Amino acid sequence: MKYMLKRAVLLLLVYFLLVILKLNAQPVIDNAPWCPPGATWIYKQNSQTYDYYIKLAYEKDTVLNNVNTKKLIASSISFMGIEKWQGRSENIIGYEFLAESNDSIFWYDKISHNFNFIYSFNPHLGDTIIVGNSRARCLSDSSFPLFDTLLVTSLSIDTFDNRIFNYYNTSWDRRFYLGTIISNIGSFSCPFPEISLYPNICAGFTQTEYSSTYANLVCYQDFIRGNIQFFNYINDCHAIRTGVYELPLQGKKDNAYLLYPNPANSMLNIVSIGNKQIQQISIYNTSGSLMFESNDIDKINSGIDVTHLSNGLYVIKIAAKDGNSSVYKFQKK
Repeated sequence: MKYMLKRAVLLLLVYFLLVILKLNAQPVIDNAPWCPPGATWIYKQNSQTYDYYIKLAYEKDTVLNNVNTKKLIASSISFMGIEKWQGRSENIIGYEFLAESNDSIFWYDKISHNFNFIYSFNPHLGDTIIVGNSRARCLSDSSFPLFDTLLVTSLSIDTFDNRIFNYYNTSWDRRFYLGTIISNIGSFSCPFPEISLYPNICAGFTQTEYSSTYANLVCYQDFIRGNIQFFNYINDCHAIRTGVYELPLQGKKDNAYLLYPNPANSMLNIVSIGNKQIQQISIYNTSGSLMFESNDIDKINSGIDVTHLSNGLYVIKIAAKDGNSSVYKFQKK
C-alpha cells in the first residue's frame, strides 16, 4: 500500500511538472507547411440527434489531371450511444484531392472536374475571393449560382497550443461561406465552401456528399505540429481520439525502436528494442513527399544511407512484420 501511495504521489508530481513546463514554454511562430505527413482534420457536423464528424486524413501525393495533388481519405465518424465512447463507428466515404499553388489551396470538384480555389493563406484586408461548390444545391432556388465573391473582413494573430498562427475571417452574408481561415491549416468552419446559413440566402439545400452542414473544426494534427487545439473546443477531441490519434500512415510513435545518431549526417541506424522484425521503412519530408523506401532488411539492419537527403526534418515510418508500424522524426544535418 505504501509503495502504491508513493508511486501515485510521484506520478502526480511529474504531471504537475509537465504542466508547469508547458505553461512556461515560450510560444513559437508556426512555420510548418500545409498538409505535411500525418495531417488530419476532423470537422463536427450539425445534428440534433447523434454526434457526427467528418475526418479528412492525408494519404499520399498523386497526380490528377496533370496537377500534383494531396490525396485525402474522407471518413464519417458517429457515436450512437449515450456516452461519447459508446457505439463509435468510422467508415470511409470517399477521397478528396487538394493542390497548393502560391500560398493558395485548390480543391478538385468531382462534378465540374475542375480544381476550384478554396482559400489563400496570405490575403490582404479587403481582398475579394471567388469560391463555389457544385456539389451543394439550393432546393428553393433553381437559379442559385455555383460561385460567389467573398470579402476578407479581418486579419488576426493568436496563439493556440503554444504556436502563433495568422488567421483571417471572410464575409458571412454571401451565398457561400468559408468562415475563419487559419494559416497553413485551413478553414475553422468547413473543409470546403458551403451554402451560407445567413437568413433568406436559401430556404433549403442539399449536398451530394457529407449530408449535413458543419459546426467547426474540432481536432487537427500532423507529425510536425502534433495535436493543435483551436478556440478552446476541447469537449469533442477526447471522444474521437480513437480515430484522430491513429496516424494516417497507420503508425504511432512508441519505444519499439532506437534511432541514432539523431541528427544524422550520413548513416541512420535503427535498433529494434522489442526484437520486432522490420519489414519496410519509408522516409517522408515535411511536405509529405516520399523521399526513400526500402524493404531490403540487410541494408536496413546495417544502417540507412541518408547522404542524398537535404538538411532538414524528416519523418520515418517503420513497418514491422507483425502488421504494426511506428513513426519517428529525425534531423538530417
